[in-house]
Amino acid sequence: MNFKVVLFDLDGTLVNSVPLIRKAFKNVFSEMGIQWTEDNMRHLASLPLKENAKSYAENRQQQFLTSYMNHYISEHNNLMKMFPSTKEMLELLKSHGCRLGIVTSKTRLGTMACVNFLGITDLIDVIITDDDAAHHKPHPEPLIKALELLSAAAASTIYIGDSPLDIIAAKSAGIQAAYVIWGVGNSEDIHQHKPDYILENWDQLIELVMAG
Repeated sequence: MNFKVVLFDLDGTLVNSVPLIRKAFKNVFSEMGIQWTEDNMRHLASLPLKENAKSYAENRQQQFLTSYMNHYISEHNNLMKMFPSTKEMLELLKSHGCRLGIVTSKTRLGTMACVNFLGITDLIDVIITDDDAAHHKPHPEPLIKALELLSAAAASTIYIGDSPLDIIAAKSAGIQAAYVIWGVGNSEDIHQHKPDYILENWDQLIELVMAG
């Protein structure tokens, strides 16, 4: 398949942000007297921050949002890490002529803090965050917006993510979908969503793109 555009989810796909997200949310829950269980984590990590505020602090949403961002920013540079070989993979795809993008349910503030800190800004052609679309994944709008900004065809695009929401969004947008096994999603359940590819490492993505 000749993929000319490769779009990525951010948290759990390009970056191992789970320790940071978990710590920030646990601090918020503790401060606000909300019961925490580890089962919360998959839900929290896959949805936009504003949705989480509505779910867990309906009458105190602004307090929830402010507290989370304060904890997130204070620990960001200590805990945010890219998964192994991620930057090298991006550089290789870029040198191959691919256009690269990030489509995430993260806020633009959090996304840009991450991308700038990790030094990959120059490798990314388009970034769509929760602040840039009226709907979030699994709605296809964020991916469709990325295609529009790149003037790209869905048929030559692949989206890489670690959640069923990523796979559903990609298929709804007419884009092929690849699921990475190292994120927060449940690999045992992913088959029911029928991703086009399941990636165990970045070499498999490189081979897939280069084969075109």
